[in-house]
Amino acid sequence: MLQVNVRKSRNWVVLLMLVTVVILAACSAEGITTADAPAATEAPAATEAPAEEAMADEEMAEDEMAEATVEATEGAMEESAAAEGAMGATTFVIDADQSEVRFTLTELLMGNPTTVVGTGNGIEGDVTVDFDNYSQTNISPIVIDASLLATDNNMRNGQIRRAVLQTNNPDFQYITFTPTAVDGLPESATVGEPFDITVTGDLTIRTTTQPMTFDVTVTPVSETEIHGSASTTLLRADFDLNIPSVPSVADVSEEVELAFDFVALAE
Repeated sequence: MLQVNVRKSRNWVVLLMLVTVVILAACSAEGITTADAPAATEAPAATEAPAEEAMADEEMAEDEMAEATVEATEGAMEESAAAEGAMGATTFVIDADQSEVRFTLTELLMGNPTTVVGTGNGIEGDVTVDFDNYSQTNISPIVIDASLLATDNNMRNGQIRRAVLQTNNPDFQYITFTPTAVDGLPESATVGEPFDITVTGDLTIRTTTQPMTFDVTVTPVSETEIHGSASTTLLRADFDLNIPSVPSVADVSEEVELAFDFVALAE
């Protein structure tokens, strides 16, 4: 009887020990799970940060590409507008048929004060206008066929051709003005609105060359036509323009106005 009870007691002890081990194991398992739970929940946060940074970098790259595209488009539009607005240079050639050269002086003709005007249309030259930069406008030499100049008196005309200008000599047929400087050119011009400039250069009559300045008024009529007038005053003595002694003529003025009106057409 005693042995039986001892065995039963031992069995109960073993059983209690087993139950205790199971309970401890269960508690240990729950402790591990509970302790590891924060790590399990924090893991996504560690992967979310790089993802957010990648998205931000991608958005920044897209913004930069869009900005670059806009800048490129605006630049192309500006270049296109500049190209369309640029007109470049155009050469206008003087049309002799629509132009006139003249000289004016005074004298006493048979004791009467007289204004003498000689005219002709023998004039050549051209003007190259840079519409993008008027300061670069260039004027070619202006050549006047002096043999075509005539007044209202045939006797006077003969004296001019033989003795004064001596245009009967082919070597003296032409009067040439070679521009060296143009002052007063505007930054821009408007069709129909005249503007004034001065043109300085060398005037050659026969064998004599002297510096002269013409006052010029220019009127742009259209993109293909310009009108203008120019004038200067010279002294006969500076060019050795002597007047023959004629009984009916006296007191010929020392000053002579040389002028021309011109129409120039685009080539």
